[in-house]
Amino acid sequence: MAKDIKYLNRDFDSFKTDLKNFAKNYFPNSHKDFSDASTAQMLLELMAYTGDVLSYYQDQQMRELLVDDAVETKNILGLAKTLGAKVRGAGNAVAELSLSCRVSASIGDTYTPDYLQAPSLLQGSTFVADNTVNSVFETIEDANLFMSSSLITASVYSRDQAGDPNYWTLTTKVKAISGNVKTYEYTVGDWEKYLDITINADNMVGIESVYDSQGYRWYEVDYLAQDSILKDYPNDGNWGTLLESDKRTIPSILTYEKVDRRFTTYFDDEGNLHLQFGAGNPVLVDEESIPNPASLGVPGILYNSQIRQVDPSALLTSNVLGIAPSNTTLTIKYRISNGINDNVSAGKISRISNLSYDFRYSGLGTAKKDEIIASVTVTNEYPAYGGSAMMSLEEIKQTIKASFGSQLRAVTSEDIVARCKQMPGNFGTVAKAYVKIGDLRHKKRITGGSGYVTPTNIAAVISSTTSTEPITVE
Repeated sequence: MAKDIKYLNRDFDSFKTDLKNFAKNYFPNSHKDFSDASTAQMLLELMAYTGDVLSYYQDQQMRELLVDDAVETKNILGLAKTLGAKVRGAGNAVAELSLSCRVSASIGDTYTPDYLQAPSLLQGSTFVADNTVNSVFETIEDANLFMSSSLITASVYSRDQAGDPNYWTLTTKVKAISGNVKTYEYTVGDWEKYLDITINADNMVGIESVYDSQGYRWYEVDYLAQDSILKDYPNDGNWGTLLESDKRTIPSILTYEKVDRRFTTYFDDEGNLHLQFGAGNPVLVDEESIPNPASLGVPGILYNSQIRQVDPSALLTSNVLGIAPSNTTLTIKYRISNGINDNVSAGKISRISNLSYDFRYSGLGTAKKDEIIASVTVTNEYPAYGGSAMMSLEEIKQTIKASFGSQLRAVTSEDIVARCKQMPGNFGTVAKAYVKIGDLRHKKRITGGSGYVTPTNIAAVISSTTSTEPITVE
């Protein structure tokens, strides 16, 4: 006889009631006593309790598989990793610094500063803000004061008794980002597939650079199958694809470069940053285990008689996903910040921590150089902003949905906005993004970035821009 069983019970009371009815209907002669002290009641409550607990964990596990309903940090990060969404760490504050130095007036023309005395204040110089955490800001470009240009402002500092200028102040502006760069060394032994290195640090922004003891650089990519990266080169005016006017106005050129030494990064539920490398063995050649297509004649028949069979598992240890380091020491430089505390108001960045400089003119004496460097001052005319903590769980959820929907495309305006909001933390934090797409069949200038945008490089330009202003493509 078919039994009428319900499978919709979800709690203790429902399980208990249906189990009692089931026993009364199908076992009326053997189970009659359902009082609180009876053995039958004890067994019913035990089974109802078991069913209630199993239902709870079943529901919980199902919720943790859904982006909107998941609550466990580990599971949300796992979903982000599975669906290809990049979780951003803490964000840097970005500031525009005004750097000044004092030089003498030109000999024979006191109304012109002597630019030969001016130094180049090099990238990597650090300055300190007068705030509660003494935020450190590092310049990301050189401040060249040694030549007259529209980027340099010259003002009279002092005049002699005749009223002629005898000292001038030269001022230029450069971009700087907050945070401190730390170094972590990791000794790698024998080759290991998908080597995973963990760095434990609060307010981690990201990786600055990775070099091995042989001097090779390892590059960060979004996923291990990405075998090419974007690199920028100074625009020397010899790039034939540029318009003549752009050869003078575009500072650098983006181009793709193929790399085998690469790694990806991801955060765990404790805020630690992981570096994961590929599976390839640097001392083996892929063609030893995977035939070169050039060796193939008729499909399935090899010209090379030494190759008898192809092992499909060999693909998992090939260089397709990059190589893994072995028998070396990795020097990993990473940046940490103070999060939102690095957002400082105008005029707060006023102290020099470490100044790197270079004088182009070799005729200056040591005393004169020291005098000029001692006159260097710094300030920020506008607030520094972009500093933030690591993405919240809700922000990660929204990023997962946007990233999965766009599939890293840059076709619709929503796709481009999603890419903008995944900008690396070392460039700041995008608060607002608005995209207006016009006719991309023609080259269009991108506001807030550099160069031109085309259908093939729009995503690359957006992901590499250092602008903290809303990005607009017209």
